[in-house]
Amino acid sequence: MSTYDDLNSLFPNHYYFYQFGGGDMNSALDLCARLTGDAAHVIERNGAIYFAVTHALGEGISWLKAVDGTPADLSAPE
Repeated sequence: MSTYDDLNSLFPNHYYFYQFGGGDMNSALDLCARLTGDAAHVIERNGAIYFAVTHALGEGISWLKAVDGTPADLSAPE
């Protein structure tokens, strides 16, 4: 199972997952909380810290790296 699929099974209503590379869990909680007003989660899994959100954050945040996978956002227009 890929990391994306693993995280998606834990957070089925969150479609975008990012690996945090900017420090420890305290730093992750502080920095990630400033990025979204939606429900989001910061978790430690398999030795890495991940940020699960309902919307894309883009690629311009140096301390977040998108987890490889294809988001299946059901709320997105077709």
